Amino acid sequence: MHPWNDMTTESSLRIPRGMIGFPGLCRYRFVRSQEENPFSLLVCEEKPQVRFPLVDPLLIRPGYGPLIPAGVREELDPEGKGGTEMLAVVHAPEEAAEMTVNLRAPILLNENSGLGAQVLLEDGDYPVAARLAEEWVRERTEMLTI
Repeated sequence: MHPWNDMTTESSLRIPRGMIGFPGLCRYRFVRSQEENPFSLLVCEEKPQVRFPLVDPLLIRPGYGPLIPAGVREELDPEGKGGTEMLAVVHAPEEAAEMTVNLRAPILLNENSGLGAQVLLEDGDYPVAARLAEEWVRERTEMLTI
């Protein structure tokens, strides 16, 4: 279990192509909080110091709906059982106001098959470093103008 929360579940995943910037690292543990914590953690089994905090991008940008390249979902769910989840990598510096989320390269994980992939979107509308504080303000502003 991960020390930041006693109420977690873990599953092992293989990301065959690795994460962007970490191509040779393919085995990960996906640590999910059971409580109200919106963050999860992807921990590399080969190098445990390599960790990626994750969040559901729909919590950050409710209209988030990128086009995933053909074949990626089928690759992660070869038996058609469903369960593919999309998450976004969070960059969490010491100053919380500077926290960003990568909406340009979501991670798709399928705990049923034990497979995952990080996808670099061709759609240029999604930023690599969307500041969380700005996304929440933008989303609230758009909701008020509808």
